[in-house]
Amino acid sequence: TILDSSPATFTMPHVKCVKTSGAGVRFISPETTINLINASKDKDKPFKLFIMDCRFQFEYEGGHIQSAQHCPFPNSLDELVPFCLGSDQTEGHNIMIIFYCEFSSERAPRMYELLRRKDRKYNQDCYPQLSYPNIYVVEGGYRAFVAQYPSMCSPIAGFVPMNCGGFKLEMIRSLKQLRNERTQQREAKRENHCDDSLFSI
Repeated sequence: TILDSSPATFTMPHVKCVKTSGAGVRFISPETTINLINASKDKDKPFKLFIMDCRFQFEYEGGHIQSAQHCPFPNSLDELVPFCLGSDQTEGHNIMIIFYCEFSSERAPRMYELLRRKDRKYNQDCYPQLSYPNIYVVEGGYRAFVAQYPSMCSPIAGFVPMNCGGFKLEMIRSLKQLRNERTQQREAKRENHCDDSLFSI
C-alpha cells in the first residue's frame, strides 16, 4: 500500500491548480505534474508522490507515466490506499496522490471523488480533517501528458487509446467490471444507510 514507504518527516510543495470542478476535483497541468515528480526526488524536501493510472490494463501496458501504479477499478483503490492509519491521523499528509485517465474527464475524476468520499466517511467524527488532503487529477489526462513529455512515459511515447480496435473485447470486459464494482458500491451504501453526500458514486 502507499503507506509502506512514507517518510517520517516531510515538506509538501505548493501546488498551483489549473481549475477546480464543481464537484471539488482539483486539476493540475502536465507541467506541474512533472515538477512534482522532480520535487518528490529531492532528499531535502521529502514527501511521497503516488501517481494512479485509472485506465484499463491494455491502456496501461501500452504506455503510462513512469512509476504510475495501476488503479483501474474502485476495488483497486481500496487495495492501494488504506484508511487504517493508526493513532497518527496525519500520517497520510506527507503523501500526494495524482490520478489520470486518457482524458481525465471521467475515470480519474470519479476515482478522485471516490477517495475523497471515503476519506470524509472515515473522518466524519473529526470534520474537516482528511487523511489524504493532497490529491489531484492531471488536466487533459495521459493523452496530454504523453504528447508533452513522451520520455517520461513507459515505454517512451507509448500510448493506446481506450477505443483502440485491437482491444475491443478487453475494453468491453473492463467496462463491465467497472460498472459492476460501481453497482456493488451503490448497493453497499444503501445497505449501510450511508449519507449520499459522503459515499455515493
